[in-house]
Amino acid sequence: MAADASFTSDAGSELGADMRDLGDNGTRRAGNHFAASGFIGEQRFTFSGLSVAASAFVNHFAVDALSGWAVVVSAYGDNNQIVETRTMTVDTAFDNYNEGSLMAIPRGQAYIRSSSVKSVGVVVASRTIIRSSMEQFSV
Repeated sequence: MAADASFTSDAGSELGADMRDLGDNGTRRAGNHFAASGFIGEQRFTFSGLSVAASAFVNHFAVDALSGWAVVVSAYGDNNQIVETRTMTVDTAFDNYNEGSLMAIPRGQAYIRSSSVKSVGVVVASRTIIRSSMEQFSV
């Protein structure tokens, strides 16, 4: 993880995970370390400076018989209040490896201090923050 970002999460989460069973959404496998939550949890990435955008490549645990599970991605401002929240369902094949969806929250100006990902058994394979049109970091 980049030196200018910090990671906080709920109990049961892991930074640097190497394998997770995502039920009917397949498997996140070794060779690509990632952040993974416990059963239900939040993973928050806080940046040392304000950013114009934050993105994450995500997937989550799913059971086809139980619909409605989704990933919630939120961006927080300097005052720790929500700037924007987006919710989406990720649907990948049960026999896939390392698939997911990219979710991004862009802003017109640098308002984002941190971003979070919440879901049932969520995995975050990569995060990118954009400080300005010329400066981009992977966290």
